Amino acid sequence: MTEMRFLPEDLVNGAECFHIIGNGQHSDDTKVWIEKNTFFVRRLEEKTITTVEDCSRMLEETQSEQHKKLMIKEMKKAGLSSDLIEFTLTELAKGFQPSTSCDIYNYQIINVNQPIDDALFTA
Repeated sequence: MTEMRFLPEDLVNGAECFHIIGNGQHSDDTKVWIEKNTFFVRRLEEKTITTVEDCSRMLEETQSEQHKKLMIKEMKKAGLSSDLIEFTLTELAKGFQPSTSCDIYNYQIINVNQPIDDALFTA
């Protein structure tokens, strides 16, 4: 994050937080709330913008023979059927669409030096 600047302090999940915004790949696309007392990140928002140029570049990359061979190898290794591999390659050939998305991470509870439950890592 570059060109960071402070916004007015904010309350997040009952904790007083510094509110910071900064530039990533696109301007003003990352916001973070950091708890004043502990400096733990309480909330993080990241915006992702996929432009027409990004879509063209990704399509070109996925259509290269080297990339296709690597994808086929990895899909076979994962146990995907030939039909599913062909479907996946066909869908990729249709191209990518410009889009904007926002990922929000909101930490309500923070445990320090505590065991992490294995269930947290299962899909």
